[in-house]
Amino acid sequence: MIEDAAFCAEWRDIKRSNKSALAAIIRERNRCRGSTRCDLRRARQADPRNTNASPEIILHVIRAVSPLKTDPTLEIHPRVFIFGGKAAPSYHLAK
Repeated sequence: MIEDAAFCAEWRDIKRSNKSALAAIIRERNRCRGSTRCDLRRARQADPRNTNASPEIILHVIRAVSPLKTDPTLEIHPRVFIFGGKAAPSYHLAK
């Protein structure tokens, strides 16, 4: 299936649509301004004992807010960071 360009394009469109729908729900329930960007990240948990956020997600947030450290008056676009986790297929076996 990965070689099928039409399938991959449809898959990407579905994922983008679902992310947009989730972002709309989050904006509505949390009364975010319409221009607020919702940044959705998820990580797969391979080990049930390791439930910390992945370093990739943490670095993403640090990169996004670090310019404020050098210039607190900097005007940046409002952002909401949403983190999620999903158990890997081997999660049940690892337990």
